[in-house]
Amino acid sequence: MELIYRIALPRIYGVGNIIARLLVDYFGSAQKIFEADYEELKIIPGIGSNLLQKLSDTQVKKNVLEEAYTELEWCERKKVKVLLHDSDDFPALLKDCYDAPFLLFMLGNLKNTDRNMAVIGSRKSSHYGEYSVNRICESLAPHQVNIVSGLAYGIDTIAHQSALHHKLPTTAVLAHGLDRIYPASNRKLAAQIAEYGALLTEYPINTNPDRENFPKRNRIVAGMSVATVVVEAGITGGALITADIAASYGREVFAVAGRMNDTFSLGCNYLIEKNKATILNSGNQLLNELGWVENNSFKKEIVAVKSQEELHPDEKVIIQLLTQKGNLSQQLIALHLQKPIQQVGAYLFNLELTGWVKNLPGNIYEFLP
Repeated sequence: MELIYRIALPRIYGVGNIIARLLVDYFGSAQKIFEADYEELKIIPGIGSNLLQKLSDTQVKKNVLEEAYTELEWCERKKVKVLLHDSDDFPALLKDCYDAPFLLFMLGNLKNTDRNMAVIGSRKSSHYGEYSVNRICESLAPHQVNIVSGLAYGIDTIAHQSALHHKLPTTAVLAHGLDRIYPASNRKLAAQIAEYGALLTEYPINTNPDRENFPKRNRIVAGMSVATVVVEAGITGGALITADIAASYGREVFAVAGRMNDTFSLGCNYLIEKNKATILNSGNQLLNELGWVENNSFKKEIVAVKSQEELHPDEKVIIQLLTQKGNLSQQLIALHLQKPIQQVGAYLFNLELTGWVKNLPGNIYEFLP
């Protein structure tokens, strides 16, 4: 059974994704690799002496085949599907990446589409980050864009939750085996994702979420997505690494700008400043720039977003306050609304972007009629 040999091959120490694909391309199947002797293996270009020794070691091949049988039995019990790199159900965009996984394990249902959108960011998110993700998913909902993220704390979690709320498919790419969930607090969310989207990983069972797995996980998030959106990010961390990976694959990168003194926006502002990302003002902008809607419909939607009727109820209250009382500080506005000042800051930032208010020196806000 070819599938057993495919699962077993990457378990041989020294056989990475690129070497595994090279071997299968050369022999035509993984089974033939296991059946080949030393003389047949040594003529393959790019195979060093240490790896050659392991590939021709009968005991090594027996051990990894036993592990593969255990893995496949577990997958069948848990209804986990194995996606092979050269199969039609493997994520199409990911196939084009030179370092794409040799195979993937999937729980759920992954619709093979080019409308995959990575939404990533800081593990410590703000009200503005949550607000931004929800607005993006709301705009993408009619187009059934698949939201891809990493199930981590913060923006990743919000991205999956918002996708489910807006009835969008969503895929969580994991840095460990499917027999565990990290972080554990997202177990319920992971179950929902598996029901309405997919959990995806290149790691077999019994693989822990070790530190070195996360950058590898990030390349899958970026590789299977037509574009990557960074909502909030510090100046260092996984979100910026993922943005760089996406750019290296020739994919679009967008970033939501923030204030200069917002810690969570330093990474986004840096990406925009260095021309590594396009500044993102709305989900409709994504649709337009990726060619998923016509330009004229995009312009109509932008006008609608700027209409008061489309604003959040609290944003409407802020406009009324400024109209009736004149210029107010962010603190006074938060006091009137009886809302956390960070949440009010997110509302005010959006009102600035849509041209309703102006931020004056001293964090004072002026209504722009």
